[in-house]
Amino acid sequence: MDQLFTHLNKLVLLDNTILSNFALVSRTDLVTGIWQNCTTTPDAWGEFLTGIALNKLPAGVWAGLPITVLLPEEREFWQQLPPMGSGEGSCLAVAYHRQAILATDDQKARRIGIRWGLEMTGTVGFLLYAMRIQRIDQAMANALLQKMIAAGYRSPVDDLGEI
Repeated sequence: MDQLFTHLNKLVLLDNTILSNFALVSRTDLVTGIWQNCTTTPDAWGEFLTGIALNKLPAGVWAGLPITVLLPEEREFWQQLPPMGSGEGSCLAVAYHRQAILATDDQKARRIGIRWGLEMTGTVGFLLYAMRIQRIDQAMANALLQKMIAAGYRSPVDDLGEI
């Protein structure tokens, strides 16, 4: 994981789970305030907008987040992937083609990314790194994690001290 965080200027593709988790706790700064080149795809953004339209997610918290349009070869590559959510699939295709970091909690996308040797992180990874650089302390990170879990996030851990 240390190697991953030495690439803070590398392109980072955020899927809807990452967008949603950090939006729900109003701490998008723990993503875009630390990583300089965060982006998402139109498909992942569309999933997030659906959450806003359903009054499940807050609007305006990701203001200014760039949206990366897939190149034709990325879109074609995505269509060849095993079935998965459109946000995860599009982010995976862009990350693969542009050698970017994939930020997802989706297990299927993570398994494929590992097989391809992609650098990856997820919600817990962002929280751990924010702790490591002292942007937040462990108590705050755990409080944020608990809010995410209460909102439906299926975290691999209940307490970041377990890691």
